Amino acid sequence: MLQHNELTLWSIDDIERAELHGLSATDQQTVTTILQWSKSFLLNPHPDLGRDGPVCPFTKPSMTKQLFFIASPEHGQDLSAIQSNILHFQRWYESMIAQHEEASRNFLTFLIPLPDFDRSDPAPLDELQGRLKNDFVRQGLMIGQFHPECEQPGLWNDDFRPLKCAIPLLAIRVMVLYDLPFLMETQDHLDAYLATFAREIPPRVRGHLVNRMYAPRP
Repeated sequence: MLQHNELTLWSIDDIERAELHGLSATDQQTVTTILQWSKSFLLNPHPDLGRDGPVCPFTKPSMTKQLFFIASPEHGQDLSAIQSNILHFQRWYESMIAQHEEASRNFLTFLIPLPDFDRSDPAPLDELQGRLKNDFVRQGLMIGQFHPECEQPGLWNDDFRPLKCAIPLLAIRVMVLYDLPFLMETQDHLDAYLATFAREIPPRVRGHLVNRMYAPRP
């Protein structure tokens, strides 16, 4: 367990050993369910993924390096209060990556459960993620929303929905080369991406970028 001010993060070992002291039985189940989903979905291939390998190629090294953490669930639906806490997590995340060598920084992952959000109505969580994203992207970070109704398509197959999860949550991690599809909503996001990765973009991703830029607008 890691603590910073009033925030708490649980490691995989904490969760697997049921050493979740101070959490209610319901919150323990929430954290355990998210870890099980991470292992069963993110670590494995999927027939609709559009490429070989696991759904998320960063999850296994994140877990192996002991850089994969699940936070104590955030309760309520007060967007302002939750946003404030997420920004505290952001600052904690930035302080943690500063303590790691560059080769390990890409694998630091925070998952923040938001179990009180309406699982049939994605609008409040999508709104919260959208409000937070500008600040995160400017810092070279990503914040992604996962929930049962998430329609964000995958990189290699527009019909695949990699961000669907039974329990609503937000994920914090470092921006990586293959985040391009998540950073094309605004010019500011795209500029932040290109400032970091322009020289590293492989041909397939570059082609994807060109196609998106010149696709007919609805």
